[in-house]
Amino acid sequence: RRGLALVGATHVHTFGDPRTAPELMASLRALGPLLSALGAGHLVIMDESGWYPEGREGVLDAEGWRGLLRTVREAQAVIEGELGLRASFHPHIGTAVEREAQIDRLLDGTAIDLCLDTGHHAAWGQDPLAYLRRVRDRLAYVHLKNVDDAVRRRLIAGEITVARSYGAGLMVPLPDGAVDIAGVVRFLRETGFDGPVVVEQDPSDDPGEGPAALAARNRAWLEGLA
Repeated sequence: RRGLALVGATHVHTFGDPRTAPELMASLRALGPLLSALGAGHLVIMDESGWYPEGREGVLDAEGWRGLLRTVREAQAVIEGELGLRASFHPHIGTAVEREAQIDRLLDGTAIDLCLDTGHHAAWGQDPLAYLRRVRDRLAYVHLKNVDDAVRRRLIAGEITVARSYGAGLMVPLPDGAVDIAGVVRFLRETGFDGPVVVEQDPSDDPGEGPAALAARNRAWLEGLA
């Protein structure tokens, strides 16, 4: 009744532990037919942040990276070759793929495309719009999100952990943060991006506006850009 359609699913997996690859492939093969039956075309994969010790989020040695890349390549073969869905990888803070050098390593070592999240990319002081310009040909999916600069500075300085940054209000409504969301939307439009653009709003410990009010404000602001 509301004209909604399923875009896809995001599956979180412990990519830092290559021994779990068979479990991932089994999960993907279970998800694929369900998504296809529901008309969805995308399956996003991402690393699990909770697997890493606090303060050592996303730290992998050379062997760990070889395992991660091998598992991603196998997952893409299952998602696209067997299931007929579009595969993409979601860089996420607190995981092995969060900073630009790590994302570059993923792109260099695999053929998978990106599900880029503007908020997670900006959390470490990186410029998501500049990076989008670099990797536009590997872009399958976008998450629009914004970050509070003051909380981001505390995260970068090590004053708060990744896990605690959410409750501290790291992610804010689209018009309120440090990311040039309008510039991102303009770039996607100008370059003819036709993949999904999903607005995400992570909550903080401050109740403030409820989810419905936040969603309505984000939507109204985006409509204003048009």
